[in-house]
Amino acid sequence: MCDIVLHIGTPKTGTTALQNFLKINNELLNQTGVVYPSFSIPKQDSKNGTFLRKYCEAVLYKDNSYKPDGFCQDWMTITKAVTEYDTVVLSDEGIYLTPDTYKDDINPLAEFWGIMLAKLATLKIRKIIVIVYLRNQDEYISSLWKHECKTGRNRFSFVDFSEQKRNQNSMNYCKILRVIKSCLREADSIIVRRYDRANFIGGDIFHDFCSVTNIGWNPKFILPDKDSNQSISYDVAEVVRSFYYCGRKGSPLRDDIIIPFAYELSNKFPDDLQVTPFTNNELRLLKEKYNAGNKEVANIYLYDDWLFVPTNKYSVEWKPNQKRVAKLKVMLFIRLLFNKNWYTFIHKLIQSFF
Repeated sequence: MCDIVLHIGTPKTGTTALQNFLKINNELLNQTGVVYPSFSIPKQDSKNGTFLRKYCEAVLYKDNSYKPDGFCQDWMTITKAVTEYDTVVLSDEGIYLTPDTYKDDINPLAEFWGIMLAKLATLKIRKIIVIVYLRNQDEYISSLWKHECKTGRNRFSFVDFSEQKRNQNSMNYCKILRVIKSCLREADSIIVRRYDRANFIGGDIFHDFCSVTNIGWNPKFILPDKDSNQSISYDVAEVVRSFYYCGRKGSPLRDDIIIPFAYELSNKFPDDLQVTPFTNNELRLLKEKYNAGNKEVANIYLYDDWLFVPTNKYSVEWKPNQKRVAKLKVMLFIRLLFNKNWYTFIHKLIQSFF
């Protein structure tokens, strides 16, 4: 009988790094009865739980974008894996984000998990272990804003972006975990971990994940490149979001120029650790909104009073350094201008101002 370890994020808690780690060390993991299988989607990504999420969405929303033939191929892969290994690891932070598609109604989340768990139950498995890393809601929102600016998925100022995100279902960790727990069998379990380097077993998320899931650590494990999905500074995020139309997914301008530029300039102009884009009042209201739920999660899963230890680590409210932002925009403009795709750039730049 096999165990399935289902890592569901949350986003911006080292998920890409952990997925890369599991993928590049799969052969070493195999030697101890653990497998991180690859599936037909996504083809160029290390996350391997997407096929399962796509299947559930196809059933729930009657969405035919995920072709049945593709699922049959992926299902054969996981069926084989559970017969050959003791532990199968699946990871996709998109599973955690599913309730955000329901707007104000979180009830369909139970239906989503019911579909997923019923399908997994058809396999010869002993138990399902759901593992999720959580970070302070204000840190999650600010990190997500910088990431979506960097990847060309956001054109909104931080104020507008945070206004949208702070009321989304994904911010309410307690409510989501209640729903997941209600869907699991008695033999199944949920592991909640703080996304906090000070609390990681072994000092990093790789040691921590292997320890709490009982995978075990192999000194031969290779650590992924730290620059694979690094964060950027607030000022640089403000710059690149102005080039939103140039940085959309799949654009060579994004991959070849904008993202490398963002990394380079963020290293030169890093954020002060005491800076936050929230006002003191916004921080207070956000903590009050989720404080009771966070305490419930801490009591149930961490046997602690606090999910996130109260601190006053932020002393400065971030506001764009207009002179620096203007200078960096000119620098990025010049780099794009002398790129071979500059005709496309000019067209998209004009669009970005309208």
